[in-house]
Amino acid sequence: MSSNVRLLTLHEHQHFQNAVIDLLNDEWPQSKTIRMRRLERSCNEFPLSYILVNNDDQLIGYCYIDRLLDDEQSVIIESVCVQRMSRGT
Repeated sequence: MSSNVRLLTLHEHQHFQNAVIDLLNDEWPQSKTIRMRRLERSCNEFPLSYILVNNDDQLIGYCYIDRLLDDEQSVIIESVCVQRMSRGT
């Protein structure tokens, strides 16, 4: 079975924000307002929010990447989450 997916920046595809919030809150419940504030910080530099979507434009996964404050050469990848139905496939 072949599956095509795309890796996109969330700030260029903001219509996925609510789906990302639902995905993250399914795994780690938190205020939608707090989630939205963090997602809105995504830009062309750090911090970056990436989404993984399938050919049907359905959200598969999300991750957040930011630069470490004390080391400009290092980044931290956090909030890595994949839809439950897509895990292990």
